[in-house]
Amino acid sequence: EVAFNDGDLENVLFTDNFSQFVDVDNTKVVIDPNKAKQILDTNIYELMPKVVTRQDEINKFFADYAKLTAPPPTEESVFTDGDDDGIYDIVDEDNAAQYSSSYDISGEWENEENRYITWREASEDDDNTGKSLEWLYKDLQENYFPPLSSGPTVEDTRPEYENISDGYLKIRHLNQAIIIRNEENEDIGLSNWETDGFTITMWVRFLDKVSSGTLFNYGNPSRSQVPMGFRLETFTVNKDQFSGPPDEYFNNGDSERFVRLVVRDGNGIRDSHIGNSLNERIDTTGTIGTALEHHDSYAFNYTRIPIDFNEWYFIVANFNPAVTENVEDSYLNNSDYWRWNVNPTNGSYTHYSG
Repeated sequence: EVAFNDGDLENVLFTDNFSQFVDVDNTKVVIDPNKAKQILDTNIYELMPKVVTRQDEINKFFADYAKLTAPPPTEESVFTDGDDDGIYDIVDEDNAAQYSSSYDISGEWENEENRYITWREASEDDDNTGKSLEWLYKDLQENYFPPLSSGPTVEDTRPEYENISDGYLKIRHLNQAIIIRNEENEDIGLSNWETDGFTITMWVRFLDKVSSGTLFNYGNPSRSQVPMGFRLETFTVNKDQFSGPPDEYFNNGDSERFVRLVVRDGNGIRDSHIGNSLNERIDTTGTIGTALEHHDSYAFNYTRIPIDFNEWYFIVANFNPAVTENVEDSYLNNSDYWRWNVNPTNGSYTHYSG
């Protein structure tokens, strides 16, 4: 404090009145930033909630749907086709009730964590009204995927078919076959095959890797006495039969299956082998017989059937006597030529060369 008296300044030292000032330290403290980060939280967040986008909401909806839906009921145990229209539209009530009691969240349960969205509207309770899968199904049908117009309904005025004779014929397996023939005379429909030709079609499934045999025959073209007719057959070969089989064969096992057509007409015996890069097409009408009997390596000149026990194969075997079989040197190894797709005059490709 400074005192004044009658305008005169008393003899008071100013420095005596600086006792309340803070002393200044002439040194400084150096802070280690690495150690400071171990103590101080340097991450500062604004007090704003995370923004949820519409895409986030859609992703969550489908994730929740997958999580909250029970395993679908099997058609055999729940659905039946009551009107034979090929659509499962009638619910078996006993099995449906069993399914609902196993999965629906509607009702009172001690552990709701193991329950799912209610399946049918009939099972909804107060907490799940309008919250069933059936409600969603109807909503999609009515508002998002309405049935397309099927056009005007035309009344079928044709009379109902009435059976002419008693009984019926049933083919129980696709490997079975029938021949319908004319009983009025000796002509059974195949007598003129040498001049008219023929086409054999059939569905076949092969159940093993080793069986061979006839698929269809009319007569026997290879018998020793009075050979005649034709035969569609299958055969298999084993990898051990060949010292160096082609690279594209025997990649899925030690067996390969082939089919061939053998015919004996007025020109002699012939078969369906073709010429390829492995072997030339040979004239079998002489004394050598069919190509396979001439040499085992000719197995790869026939039509190959992949070995698949679960697959059905539709085989078409055709004999056309109008085709000219000119064995020309330039086409002996051309597979397409022997499939009637190359004109011999200029080598151009065609759908049918004749």
